[in-house]
Amino acid sequence: MQKSVDSARANLIKYSIRTLAVVADKLKELGVNVWAWENIGDPIKQGHQVPEWIKEILKKICDDNANWGYSPTEGLLETRTFIAESRKKQDIPLHEKDIVFTSGLGHAIGMLYEAMLGTGVRTICPSPTYPSHSSMESFITGKEPILYACRAENNWQPDTTDLEEKIKNNPDIGFILLILPNNPTGACYSDEILLDIARLAKKHHLAIISDETYINLIFKKHSQTSMAEILRRVGGFPLIVMRSMSKDIPWPGGRSGWMEFYNYDDDGNFLELEETLKQMLRTQVCSTTMLQAALPKIYGDARYPAHLANFIPLIEEQSEYISAELNKLDVINCVPGQGAFYLAAVFKEGVLKPNQTLAIANPEAKIYIEKLVSDPKMPLDKRFSLYLMAAKGIFVTPLSGFEGPLGFRVTTLRTDLEETKKVYDVITEAIKEYVK
Repeated sequence: MQKSVDSARANLIKYSIRTLAVVADKLKELGVNVWAWENIGDPIKQGHQVPEWIKEILKKICDDNANWGYSPTEGLLETRTFIAESRKKQDIPLHEKDIVFTSGLGHAIGMLYEAMLGTGVRTICPSPTYPSHSSMESFITGKEPILYACRAENNWQPDTTDLEEKIKNNPDIGFILLILPNNPTGACYSDEILLDIARLAKKHHLAIISDETYINLIFKKHSQTSMAEILRRVGGFPLIVMRSMSKDIPWPGGRSGWMEFYNYDDDGNFLELEETLKQMLRTQVCSTTMLQAALPKIYGDARYPAHLANFIPLIEEQSEYISAELNKLDVINCVPGQGAFYLAAVFKEGVLKPNQTLAIANPEAKIYIEKLVSDPKMPLDKRFSLYLMAAKGIFVTPLSGFEGPLGFRVTTLRTDLEETKKVYDVITEAIKEYVK
């Protein structure tokens, strides 16, 4: 066949969370026991059980023959009405017509940036960031991502001075991306920071994309304000809020997400973006009907708050233990999580070097890994992750894959703290061995 892929552009797509799973599968073929998969945010894979009452709701949804057919492209009217009414109870005005369903939030992310194809408009992303955003934005524009700093030394809060400097130096920027709370760091952003970012958006005539996949999963003593609430307070900027059913039900295999569009009245370009996205979705007909039908019945059920109240302490306990264990190492800085179910551990400057290794007992796995790490361009944290996987059977995701500093992201989803202790006994000893 004729060449049909732009290799340089394709190389901008990075998703280490699953890309390195190919390496893990190969190691398993070679006889390595990869026994701790700390890479992906799937509560079901880590043993969390969906409550029976949610399963009963879905069974009734399946019994309704209408739910086996297409839905309107934008989504079921009753479901969009439920979401709009939920926002109005928070004094946040939202119209049903400004809610659009997609087949998972990854689908929404891809379509959003695809809609900007050929315009030259850029989105500035936090660093570290969720790679679906940065990779798809880069792939569509054919350029490296533009990033603003969020540093572990400042509890991963955005550096708004750096953000404004990047905005001034890159006049093509039209959107600021926020992830609330953040993936991969588990950090909540303060209202003060969010208000500063809103003022920057107003000052420079920018829109904001707020990915709020995890906003229902906030730890005790912490809070996370939605950007829709910030917009209600200060006004003056267009806003897209992204939400999903994947994490807080949890239903990651369901693949249902949606976008909420706010404050386009004075911005014809933003309204055109919304209409373009709807038109693009019409070519794909609709999102999955059954999940849309289930949404108001699950989120509107009186048992849902109690479900969250049982789920959140489990991931918070794991998060507190893991960050405390990692911070016992003088070569690691792991900011304690505030929400979601991730932690980002950063290697302190100068700790990682290109000649560090772990002993790999399996001869074939050793040859395989040493061939991979021979690439001089490989980030040093990815090198560490590969050795950890082959030598100790533990799969963590390098933080460089999130456009972040050298380190690794872990999930806090195990249901058994004793099992977590076993995993982190091995990880901490492996880090000591590796840097030594």
